[in-house]
Amino acid sequence: MVGSTRHHERGGMVMVRRKVAEVAELRGPEELSRIAEEAMRMMESSNEMERVEAQGMLDGSKCVMRVWEFYWPPRVFLVRVFEDPMAAERVAGGFRALGIRAQKTFKRVGDKALPAVKIDWEDHYLLGEFFREQFGAEWSRLDRKMNKIVRRYLAEKSEKRALRMLAREAGRMGAELMKGE
Repeated sequence: MVGSTRHHERGGMVMVRRKVAEVAELRGPEELSRIAEEAMRMMESSNEMERVEAQGMLDGSKCVMRVWEFYWPPRVFLVRVFEDPMAAERVAGGFRALGIRAQKTFKRVGDKALPAVKIDWEDHYLLGEFFREQFGAEWSRLDRKMNKIVRRYLAEKSEKRALRMLAREAGRMGAELMKGE
């Protein structure tokens, strides 16, 4: 988890990014069923873009875990983990069709390596804002909290302050979610 490196070429230089933290959300069967039901309702729409969003939601309802991967220098990726490889393939294809760079990968969960799709958090955020503005889609409570945390993390110039803020905010968010606030 912590300490893996990623190499990126930038203007002739090689920049090394270290993964410094992960925040994971396990999705329960009730939530996945709720997402699938909403997607099926949206599939009946006459609006083509709404049906496209609904198909994405339907495939997303098979996402059993989401992981926000925090790197330094600051960058954040969102990894969607699936049990069904075909759902992961369709989600990656959907992102690519929208011009979003999606990396198919695997994420170790317990003793299993599950198929996953990794995208830059900024692409995730912009896509979510587009659907919110165009179709009235709403961010989930967790997404709203994570969006706030990620924006603060990306704006931070000091790794030490960024990690302190991330630990404090993720801990606070976890406590609030456990209480049901």
